[in-house]
Amino acid sequence: MRGLIFLCTIAAFACTASAAPDRPAAPPTDSTPKKSEPMHTGFSNAQASFRSHAGKVLKRAPERLVLSPAEEDPSVQLEQRVGGAWAFSAFATDHPANQVRGWAVGDGTVITPEANLGLLLAEAGVWTARPALDAGALAERIAWAMGMNHRVVGPRTLHVDASGTGTLSFQVAYRPPGPGGAGGGPERITQVTVALRAPRHAQLTQAAAPVAPARPAIE
Repeated sequence: MRGLIFLCTIAAFACTASAAPDRPAAPPTDSTPKKSEPMHTGFSNAQASFRSHAGKVLKRAPERLVLSPAEEDPSVQLEQRVGGAWAFSAFATDHPANQVRGWAVGDGTVITPEANLGLLLAEAGVWTARPALDAGALAERIAWAMGMNHRVVGPRTLHVDASGTGTLSFQVAYRPPGPGGAGGGPERITQVTVALRAPRHAQLTQAAAPVAPARPAIE
Protein backbone atom coordinates (compact mmCIF):
# COMPACT_ATOMS: atom_id res chain seq x y z
CA MET A 1 0.00 0.00 0.00
CA ARG A 2 2.81 2.40 0.89
CA GLY A 3 4.45 1.59 -2.45
CA LEU A 4 1.27 2.50 -4.31
CA ILE A 5 1.01 5.84 -2.50
CA PHE A 6 4.67 6.60 -3.33
CA LEU A 7 4.12 5.93 -7.04
CA CYS A 8 1.01 8.14 -7.11
CA THR A 9 2.98 10.98 -5.49
CA ILE A 10 5.72 10.74 -8.15
CA ALA A 11 3.13 10.73 -10.96
CA ALA A 12 1.38 13.80 -9.55
CA PHE A 13 4.69 15.66 -9.34
CA ALA A 14 5.52 14.79 -12.98
CA CYS A 15 2.14 16.04 -14.19
CA THR A 16 2.55 19.31 -12.29
CA ALA A 17 6.00 19.88 -13.78
CA SER A 18 4.84 19.21 -17.33
CA ALA A 19 1.92 21.62 -16.94
CA ALA A 20 4.17 24.51 -15.89
CA PRO A 21 4.59 27.18 -18.60
CA ASP A 22 7.84 27.17 -20.55
CA ARG A 23 10.24 30.02 -19.84
CA PRO A 24 11.26 32.07 -22.86
CA ALA A 25 14.67 31.05 -24.12
CA ALA A 26 17.40 33.65 -23.99
CA PRO A 27 18.33 34.98 -27.40
CA PRO A 28 21.45 33.28 -28.75
CA THR A 29 24.63 35.27 -28.74
CA ASP A 30 26.19 35.43 -32.19
CA SER A 31 29.88 36.23 -31.90
CA THR A 32 30.50 35.56 -35.61
CA PRO A 33 31.39 38.76 -37.50
CA LYS A 34 28.66 39.79 -39.91
CA LYS A 35 29.50 39.54 -43.57
CA SER A 36 28.87 42.43 -45.93
CA GLU A 37 25.56 42.46 -47.72
CA PRO A 38 25.62 40.59 -51.05
CA MET A 39 25.47 42.63 -54.25
CA HIS A 40 22.03 43.29 -55.62
CA THR A 41 21.18 41.31 -58.72
CA GLY A 42 20.98 44.49 -60.80
CA PHE A 43 24.53 45.58 -60.07
CA SER A 44 26.00 42.08 -60.41
CA ASN A 45 24.30 41.68 -63.80
CA ALA A 46 25.58 45.06 -64.96
CA GLN A 47 29.10 44.34 -63.72
CA ALA A 48 29.28 40.90 -65.36
CA SER A 49 27.97 42.21 -68.67
CA PHE A 50 30.44 45.09 -68.79
CA ARG A 51 33.33 42.80 -67.88
CA SER A 52 32.39 40.50 -70.76
CA HIS A 53 32.10 43.48 -73.12
CA ALA A 54 35.49 44.84 -72.08
CA GLY A 55 37.09 41.43 -72.54
CA LYS A 56 35.90 41.34 -76.16
CA VAL A 57 37.13 44.87 -76.86
CA LEU A 58 40.54 44.29 -75.26
CA LYS A 59 40.82 40.71 -76.54
CA ARG A 60 41.52 39.42 -73.05
CA ALA A 61 39.86 36.84 -70.82
CA PRO A 62 37.28 38.77 -68.75
CA GLU A 63 38.60 37.35 -65.47
CA ARG A 64 42.06 38.85 -66.21
CA LEU A 65 40.73 42.40 -66.33
CA VAL A 66 40.79 45.01 -63.59
CA LEU A 67 37.27 46.40 -63.33
CA SER A 68 36.15 49.44 -61.39
CA PRO A 69 34.01 49.68 -59.34
CA ALA A 70 34.44 46.22 -57.86
CA GLU A 71 31.36 46.43 -55.63
CA GLU A 72 28.03 48.19 -55.26
CA ASP A 73 28.92 50.31 -52.23
CA PRO A 74 27.93 53.91 -53.06
CA SER A 75 31.26 55.18 -51.72
CA VAL A 76 33.20 53.51 -54.56
CA GLN A 77 30.91 54.32 -57.49
CA LEU A 78 32.38 56.30 -60.38
CA GLU A 79 31.14 59.87 -60.64
CA GLN A 80 30.07 59.24 -64.25
CA ARG A 81 27.16 57.07 -63.08
CA VAL A 82 23.80 58.26 -64.42
CA GLY A 83 20.71 57.15 -62.51
CA GLY A 84 20.36 53.39 -62.85
CA ALA A 85 23.24 53.17 -65.34
CA TRP A 86 26.37 52.18 -63.44
CA ALA A 87 29.62 53.56 -64.86
CA PHE A 88 32.50 51.11 -65.34
CA SER A 89 36.12 51.25 -66.40
CA ALA A 90 38.23 48.19 -67.27
CA PHE A 91 41.79 47.50 -68.39
CA ALA A 92 44.16 44.58 -68.80
CA THR A 93 46.92 44.25 -66.23
CA ASP A 94 49.56 44.21 -68.95
CA HIS A 95 48.28 47.37 -70.64
CA PRO A 96 46.66 49.70 -68.08
CA ALA A 97 46.71 52.72 -70.39
CA ASN A 98 44.24 51.07 -72.75
CA GLN A 99 40.92 51.45 -70.94
CA VAL A 100 37.37 50.52 -71.88
CA ARG A 101 34.78 52.82 -70.36
CA GLY A 102 31.02 52.91 -70.40
CA TRP A 103 27.90 51.94 -68.51
CA ALA A 104 25.60 48.98 -67.88
CA VAL A 105 22.12 48.69 -66.40
CA GLY A 106 20.50 46.08 -64.21
CA ASP A 107 19.24 43.86 -67.03
CA GLY A 108 22.80 43.53 -68.36
CA THR A 109 22.54 45.99 -71.25
CA VAL A 110 25.89 47.69 -71.93
CA ILE A 111 25.95 51.35 -72.96
CA THR A 112 28.74 52.97 -74.97
CA PRO A 113 28.89 56.09 -77.16
CA GLU A 114 28.26 53.77 -80.12
CA ALA A 115 25.51 51.54 -78.69
CA ASN A 116 22.40 52.00 -76.52
CA LEU A 117 23.26 55.62 -75.80
CA GLY A 118 19.55 56.45 -75.65
CA LEU A 119 19.27 54.41 -72.44
CA LEU A 120 21.86 56.65 -70.77
CA LEU A 121 20.09 59.81 -71.89
CA ALA A 122 16.78 58.43 -70.65
CA GLU A 123 18.35 57.81 -67.24
CA ALA A 124 19.48 61.44 -67.32
CA GLY A 125 15.89 62.55 -67.94
CA VAL A 126 16.57 64.13 -71.32
CA TRP A 127 12.96 63.49 -72.41
CA THR A 128 11.46 64.93 -69.24
CA ALA A 129 10.56 68.47 -68.25
CA ARG A 130 13.46 68.61 -65.79
CA PRO A 131 16.54 66.64 -66.90
CA ALA A 132 18.87 65.54 -64.12
CA LEU A 133 21.93 66.51 -66.20
CA ASP A 134 22.49 69.48 -68.48
CA ALA A 135 24.30 69.55 -71.82
CA GLY A 136 27.70 70.09 -70.22
CA ALA A 137 27.39 67.17 -67.79
CA LEU A 138 26.18 64.83 -70.54
CA ALA A 139 29.00 65.91 -72.85
CA GLU A 140 31.60 65.32 -70.12
CA ARG A 141 30.32 61.79 -69.51
CA ILE A 142 30.26 60.85 -73.17
CA ALA A 143 33.78 62.23 -73.70
CA TRP A 144 34.94 60.21 -70.67
CA ALA A 145 33.55 57.04 -72.25
CA MET A 146 35.50 57.74 -75.43
CA GLY A 147 38.70 56.98 -73.54
CA MET A 148 41.75 58.62 -72.08
CA ASN A 149 42.98 61.97 -73.39
CA HIS A 150 39.50 63.08 -74.55
CA ARG A 151 38.13 66.34 -73.21
CA VAL A 152 35.19 68.59 -74.00
CA VAL A 153 35.95 71.99 -75.50
CA GLY A 154 33.78 74.83 -76.71
CA PRO A 155 30.02 75.26 -76.25
CA ARG A 156 27.63 72.43 -75.33
CA THR A 157 24.00 72.60 -76.37
CA LEU A 158 20.97 70.38 -75.78
CA HIS A 159 17.61 70.94 -77.42
CA VAL A 160 14.58 68.64 -77.36
CA ASP A 161 11.24 69.71 -78.84
CA ALA A 162 7.75 68.69 -77.76
CA SER A 163 7.80 65.63 -80.03
CA GLY A 164 10.92 64.27 -78.31
CA THR A 165 13.21 65.00 -81.25
CA GLY A 166 16.36 66.96 -80.63
CA THR A 167 20.14 67.15 -80.57
CA LEU A 168 23.01 67.20 -78.12
CA SER A 169 26.00 68.98 -79.61
CA PHE A 170 29.55 69.56 -78.37
CA GLN A 171 33.20 69.32 -79.40
CA VAL A 172 35.84 66.90 -78.13
CA ALA A 173 39.58 67.41 -78.24
CA TYR A 174 41.84 64.37 -78.38
CA ARG A 175 45.62 64.24 -78.07
CA PRO A 176 47.22 60.90 -79.01
CA PRO A 177 49.56 59.55 -76.35
CA GLY A 178 53.25 59.91 -77.03
CA PRO A 179 56.40 58.24 -75.69
CA GLY A 180 56.53 58.17 -71.92
CA GLY A 181 52.90 59.21 -71.62
CA ALA A 182 53.39 62.69 -73.05
CA GLY A 183 51.15 64.02 -75.78
CA GLY A 184 51.97 62.82 -79.27
CA GLY A 185 51.19 65.92 -81.27
CA PRO A 186 48.51 68.61 -81.62
CA GLU A 187 44.99 68.02 -80.37
CA ARG A 188 42.39 66.85 -82.85
CA ILE A 189 39.05 68.62 -82.51
CA THR A 190 35.92 66.64 -83.36
CA GLN A 191 32.36 67.88 -83.63
CA VAL A 192 30.04 65.45 -81.82
CA THR A 193 26.32 65.43 -82.57
CA VAL A 194 23.82 63.14 -80.86
CA ALA A 195 20.49 62.94 -82.66
CA LEU A 196 17.65 62.28 -80.21
CA ARG A 197 14.27 60.66 -80.78
CA ALA A 198 11.75 59.71 -78.10
CA PRO A 199 11.32 57.58 -76.15
CA ARG A 200 14.98 56.52 -75.83
CA HIS A 201 16.76 56.58 -79.17
CA ALA A 202 20.08 58.36 -79.71
CA GLN A 203 22.61 58.19 -82.52
CA LEU A 204 26.08 59.70 -82.11
CA THR A 205 28.07 60.95 -85.10
CA GLN A 206 31.48 62.60 -85.28
CA ALA A 207 33.04 64.88 -87.86
CA ALA A 208 36.18 66.95 -88.04
CA ALA A 209 35.47 70.35 -86.53
CA PRO A 210 35.98 73.32 -88.85
CA VAL A 211 39.38 74.88 -88.40
CA ALA A 212 39.30 78.47 -87.23
CA PRO A 213 40.95 80.88 -89.68
CA ALA A 214 44.47 81.85 -88.79
CA ARG A 215 44.93 85.30 -87.32
CA PRO A 216 46.79 87.71 -89.54
CA ALA A 217 50.38 88.32 -88.58
CA ILE A 218 51.16 91.64 -86.99
CA GLU A 219 53.83 93.48 -88.91
